[in-house]
Amino acid sequence: KDAYQTTDLVTSTVGLTRTPQEAELLGNIVTKKDTLILDPFVKDMVLEFPPIYYEYNKWDITKASEVILDDMVKTLNEHPSILVELGSHTDARGTQRYNDTLSQRRAESAVEYILSKGIDPSRITAKGYGERVPKTLEKDTLGFQAGTQLTHTLLEKIEKTDNEKAELGYQLNRRTEFKIVGFIEKPVTPGQSI
Repeated sequence: KDAYQTTDLVTSTVGLTRTPQEAELLGNIVTKKDTLILDPFVKDMVLEFPPIYYEYNKWDITKASEVILDDMVKTLNEHPSILVELGSHTDARGTQRYNDTLSQRRAESAVEYILSKGIDPSRITAKGYGERVPKTLEKDTLGFQAGTQLTHTLLEKIEKTDNEKAELGYQLNRRTEFKIVGFIEKPVTPGQSI
């Protein structure tokens, strides 16, 4: 369904039994009844893809990032009504102006990759956020606790005693996220004439 998420569900009938009435009507076949709940896409929803990470001071798309971007392309093809933003971020090293430019280049390189796979350019935008939005961790990650915001102040403090951990924090900030920013009322599928 347009504007709804695609989800795979694995289910099992192991251990399920029938009432005597069901057994009489249906024989030995065991059925399982599940309620299907459709989760709609909503504006400003960040889709759950692994982040695309960048090397320090770089905006190149790596082989690992290509795998993630290919999954994004698949999602865009499966849901032709969604409009998305690729929002890219930097760590806080360097000047704010430089980081704004660097993050925009990162976003544009990710968008260029997706466009090279045939996605309509009107459906996707590149937005560089520079260092303004440090990553807030949703779960324990690389020695950081869930809920930690990887601010420059925090990472500088950690860097004094654990340079490796600080570098991991800076790496987590150098990312691109995939966010739904709107919907096309009547999407056009590839090859369809208007």
